[in-house]
Amino acid sequence: MVHNNNIYFTADKRTSEFQKSYRDLVALDNNGQQLWRKRVSDYPSQTGSGLSKVVAYQNQVIYTGLDIFAFDAQTGDTLFKRLCNCGGRQDRFVNGAINYKGELVFYDEGRLFKLDLSSYELTGQFADIVTFEGDLVLSTPAIDSNNNIYFGSEAGILYSFDDNLALRWRFELPNPQVLEAPHIRSSVAIDESRDTLYFGT
Repeated sequence: MVHNNNIYFTADKRTSEFQKSYRDLVALDNNGQQLWRKRVSDYPSQTGSGLSKVVAYQNQVIYTGLDIFAFDAQTGDTLFKRLCNCGGRQDRFVNGAINYKGELVFYDEGRLFKLDLSSYELTGQFADIVTFEGDLVLSTPAIDSNNNIYFGSEAGILYSFDDNLALRWRFELPNPQVLEAPHIRSSVAIDESRDTLYFGT
């Protein structure tokens, strides 16, 4: 991710497909020189697939995983951390997006959350586990100008939620199964001029 001409990315020290030593968040300036590097995960057990993404809001860079961190984008100072304290669980890839109210929107194990990036308080949660039962989400949420949320799942289901995290609708591709294609892993593209969504599978 590029923010204010700096580059931010995560780097894993993998020891096997499902094991790692650590994950760091790295910041480089526009000359490729390291500004700072922070440890964001030392959970040893790790999912084998997915992508890890960071997002930026004003002066913050935010990492989401089992733990959530917000860092000062320039100095790397820790502004916020929400620790899972769940060492027995498998670490995973959790991709967040920022809505138009400065809230971090992210999906985590059958729940959809909104975190205010000024107060660092949860401002919403969709916790109807039955809706996502047996499903996984690796894609990044997409958000329109009305703060409606869209994301696809491993079972090939496209979900839409409103700004209050109420389920608006869901669209299923044929034969929805987590372990069988088609999956929806890419982020949805929104064309509001045509009231149209585009997604790959």
